[in-house]
Amino acid sequence: MPLIRAAVLSPVEGLFTYRLPDEFAACARPGSRLRLPFGRAAREGFLVDFEGTEKPGLKSVTEVLPEELSLPPDLLELTRWSAEYYLAPWGEVLMAAVPSGVAKKSRARRTDAGGPAGGPPGLASADAGGPDEASPGAPRVVSPGPVAAPTPTPEQAAAIVALEAALARGGFAPHLLEGVTGSGKTEVYLRAAEAAVRAGGQVLVLVPEIALSPQLHARFEARFPGRTTVFHSRLTPRERREAWLAARRGETAVVLGVRSAVFAPLPGLRLVVVDEEHEPSYKQMEGLRYHARDVAVKRAQACGATVLLGSATPSLESRANALRGRYVPLGLTRRVDGRPMPEVRVVDMRDRAQRRRSQVLSEALLDAMGEKLGRDEQIILFLNRRGFASTLQCRSCGEVARCPRCDVSLTLHRQPPGLRCHYCGRREPAPEVCPKCSGPDLKLAGAGTQRVETELERLFPGVPLVRMDLDTTRGRTSHRDLLQAFEERRASILLGTQMVAKGHDFPGVTLVGVVSADVGLYLPDFRASERTFQLLTQVAGRAGRGDQPGTVVVQTYFPEHPAVTAAARHDSVGFASAELEERREFHYPPAVRMVSLRLGGPDEAAVRAAAGDLAARAARHPHAGAVERLGPAPAAIPRIRNRYRYQLLLRSADLRALRAMTLDLAPGVASRGRAVRLEVDIDPVETL
Repeated sequence: MPLIRAAVLSPVEGLFTYRLPDEFAACARPGSRLRLPFGRAAREGFLVDFEGTEKPGLKSVTEVLPEELSLPPDLLELTRWSAEYYLAPWGEVLMAAVPSGVAKKSRARRTDAGGPAGGPPGLASADAGGPDEASPGAPRVVSPGPVAAPTPTPEQAAAIVALEAALARGGFAPHLLEGVTGSGKTEVYLRAAEAAVRAGGQVLVLVPEIALSPQLHARFEARFPGRTTVFHSRLTPRERREAWLAARRGETAVVLGVRSAVFAPLPGLRLVVVDEEHEPSYKQMEGLRYHARDVAVKRAQACGATVLLGSATPSLESRANALRGRYVPLGLTRRVDGRPMPEVRVVDMRDRAQRRRSQVLSEALLDAMGEKLGRDEQIILFLNRRGFASTLQCRSCGEVARCPRCDVSLTLHRQPPGLRCHYCGRREPAPEVCPKCSGPDLKLAGAGTQRVETELERLFPGVPLVRMDLDTTRGRTSHRDLLQAFEERRASILLGTQMVAKGHDFPGVTLVGVVSADVGLYLPDFRASERTFQLLTQVAGRAGRGDQPGTVVVQTYFPEHPAVTAAARHDSVGFASAELEERREFHYPPAVRMVSLRLGGPDEAAVRAAAGDLAARAARHPHAGAVERLGPAPAAIPRIRNRYRYQLLLRSADLRALRAMTLDLAPGVASRGRAVRLEVDIDPVETL
């Protein structure tokens, strides 16, 4: 009886050997989905290869599931590469590749030895958004039929010609499309997709957030009626299964989704599009810490597909790849129809004259809002902080309401009322007096979206507005419903966090207000300036996309900061050039490669000692001379959910040396008393 090795759908390390009954030999191959006895339970997994030697005492495969549930060879190889590169169990990667709802009961034969096979293990999606709700399927976009494409601008036409030529040649061809906001990047995506589909291929389109999918889905569905499928975590299990199978069978031309869609089964993949490629949300921050953009490029390389990375503010990593000749640069420097870039006004919030009517909204912004509302034009207000106030502080003794489980302040929320920790989810009532000194004078600091909403209701009574943040978008269709209300002009103001900052195209928006450009500007992270510049540029680009010119008002306490001044000038190239030079000087990516080793546990002394041991081993490593070590030191947020956190950063221009040290250090973390856990983050997008 032949033996096989299987990756079990579980975050457990290693592969497991099973006997393959003769009755399954004809239908089993690498990539086949299996039901397996695992411990005292039945689990599912995938056959990854065969072994030739019979061994006593092995358990037998219980069932080989239908071929349509198997993984194509290229996708199986992609999951293997991802597991190896990100130092994750292969089964954990496969959990991301085959989300819940895909497996089904089968009538395939099963052996008696294994006993009854259990059902699918209820795998969690790799995307943020929490468990699926028991609700009807999400409505599909209905298209009246194919829509005529607009005439491309000369810059669009040049980009389209280059992409069509790459698709015609075949083979791996990565392109970076840098286009100012409103320059028509989406039309380039659509034309490239049409060329790929005409050639009999399939297209994968990645977006960074669910909030961006409704508008883009509508555009693709209009161009490919009935042949566009959406992948994201808010689909029901049945919808996920139908979408997965349609892609697997080659019945869908375009798959559009968030980061886990990078693992969608597409046997005819010819084109991969990564929209807003700079977005950090493409990086999974817990569990399997993969970067969907980078996995997408690797996937395209393996199957010989064309890649199109698009952004108005490309990541410094992608820009560096273009400068080194690894990516073909494509540019869109002008807006469609000759529309001007919006005028950007920077307001210095240190000027008290700007805070007469409101401590949150400046006189300049309020005047501009009154003018636009008087002309029945629309407004987007951006503030990357939810809740009502970020801190509640006693004026008498200075005590700040803090989370007892995390080293962060509690955020005050008005709806639902109370204090909330945005890291562990803890909730508690807001005190009426200081719990430390009983002082009655409690000060609110750091406005959030709820407070801005309250101010708007006071200053512009009766003006309809929608607020879009994590608190208002928990429902399966919340994103779509809120955006649809704004698009249909049932609201004049759209207020939100970074969900409103990029990708949206609302022709009626003539004013964008950045309530605070300083949120995140001075975080202890080497990407803080880059993130601020990208957010400011992206949100500013929502203004003036229709017939009327746009205005942007940026409120800041640091008007001289390079990220603010460059965004006000729409100077992406100048900012990136200066930032790349600074990264080279101080040895940060993309000048070097980086790995984060973070240890965590409930006993601070044990975590600190384990971090010290790890650093000592790194210093003795044969590649210590080629790899720079930063730390160990407490993380920027030293404690989350009662787990203390220490961090050791490794960085080097020598990728082989960095990889060798990481591989040697990762398995050897000793526990001290209570458990100390090591999290390895390859190519981290933040170091907080």
